[in-house]
Order: sequence, then structure tokens, then C-alpha cells
Amino acid sequence: MKVKINNRVENYKSVWFEPESGIIKAICQNKLPYEFEIIELKTYVEAVAIKTMIVRGAPAIGVTAGFGIAQACMQAPK
Repeated sequence: MKVKINNRVENYKSVWFEPESGIIKAICQNKLPYEFEIIELKTYVEAVAIKTMIVRGAPAIGVTAGFGIAQACMQAPK
């Protein structure tokens, strides 16, 4: 999606995963359209962002849930 911040247009995904850190990043939907904030979900427990409506829309919810499962697998005791 294209986002205009301070008269500069940038491309962002609604939700993405950074595999090197294991962090899910998402645009905080509760603050739009007046503020733009990227949240970090550092553990699968924080994927509660779906429940609190920080992440909205069926595709973003599905992707966040999938990434949360990936985080749980990565963070599980060996």
C-alpha cells in the first residue's frame, strides 16, 4: 500500500515478518488515518493484536495469525 507521510510517498505492507529477528511488524490500524505507527509483535502471545483490532481485515488477520504460528515454532523450547 502507498502511504503518504510528511509529503513523501512510501510503499508499505500491512503486515510483514522479519525472519532474522523473528518479529512481526504491522501498521497500527487503530491510529489511522490521523497517525501512522508501525507496531512490533515480538512474541506469538502479542499476536493478540488481532483480538484488539490493531490488525484489521481478513487478509491481514490471516497473515498475522500465520506469522504468529511461525513465531511460536521459532520460540518453542527445543
